[in-house]
Amino acid sequence: MNGFDRFLTSLKRTTRTWNFFALTRIKRFQCWDKLLAFLFSYPSRCFVRKTPLEIEKFKNPNPNLKYFSDNFGRFSTSKSLIGVVSLEPSDVIVTQHLLKIIYDTLKASRVVELCTIEILSKVLAYRDLKENMKFLIPIVIDEQRIEYVEFVVDTIFDLWHQHTAFGLRPVTLSHVSPILLFRGTDFSLNRQGGRASILSDLDPDGPGRRLYLSCRSTLRHWLLQMSHLGEKARVLGHSLGGVLATYAAVYEHDLLSKNPLQASYSFNAPGITDDLFQDWDDLTPEDRPSFYSFVTRGDIVSKFGTVFGDTYELFTSRPLSPMISHEQLIFSQPLSYMSKVDVEKENISSSRKYYSTIQKQTTSWAYRFGLRFLFPDSL
Repeated sequence: MNGFDRFLTSLKRTTRTWNFFALTRIKRFQCWDKLLAFLFSYPSRCFVRKTPLEIEKFKNPNPNLKYFSDNFGRFSTSKSLIGVVSLEPSDVIVTQHLLKIIYDTLKASRVVELCTIEILSKVLAYRDLKENMKFLIPIVIDEQRIEYVEFVVDTIFDLWHQHTAFGLRPVTLSHVSPILLFRGTDFSLNRQGGRASILSDLDPDGPGRRLYLSCRSTLRHWLLQMSHLGEKARVLGHSLGGVLATYAAVYEHDLLSKNPLQASYSFNAPGITDDLFQDWDDLTPEDRPSFYSFVTRGDIVSKFGTVFGDTYELFTSRPLSPMISHEQLIFSQPLSYMSKVDVEKENISSSRKYYSTIQKQTTSWAYRFGLRFLFPDSL
């Protein structure tokens, strides 16, 4: 057993949850997950693949990454670190260890890139980062070269009522893109940022759209500042953070990287509205940033709204339940697969229409019956 093996095992053992209320919460999530799987069939939670079918296969040989994915998710009886906000400084150290594992042990540049951006989006974005905090992040420079680049937390954005995003800037290398990292939904009702993110999920104009527009000028100013210092930035996010990254790709397309090696990504984000789809469609290929959307087979959230652009379905060798598929670290599994989504056919599929109708009716009802007074009033 190597050092990080022992570190994770020790962390799991020392943080094992015996608190009755925490165990009750985990049980509630498990019951909710089973109910969703029962109500919404697995085939309806799959995406229409582009033909002729091409499936890309990824191998991740490091067992520590799978161990972390299996033992530190939302249903963990130890510490939940994937897609769950935590405030302990030691949790930032765990994330840095994961990034070091990627740099030290993974050799295929494609796997390094995908594994890194997934951990940034689903793990680092949910940590309690502070300004001037520094991280080492594996960055693929070209197919033959991977650099371990030092980034600093340049800016912490309070998007709305303490729901945050992070501006990460490379310390020395001008040829590496800065990263605008959006946090996803925080289900902590006892925190203001958690309540704000849950409200934003229920925005009838599209999940997170008013939240994004209320702080757009601040984000755009930072992106413009970064473009003057060196390379244009890229945006990353998961779930609500993923759709915020999507809005940035549409609204701030002129300030984002067009380099495929330093592209922007969203994970398991809900789709956008038809008017934004049209805005993206109206852009010329030369004006569009390099942006990729990843959706996981079995996820319900990614079935809402309209998908666009380069969208890929991720999957493993076994079917995943709704909540696990939404948060699992897919590229940290020993084997994972990816195929391109046929965006045109997916958007007119019966399953997408069904899930989108449910989402629209739910948000419309919630908005009319009181939530309209709680959203940003700057629009």
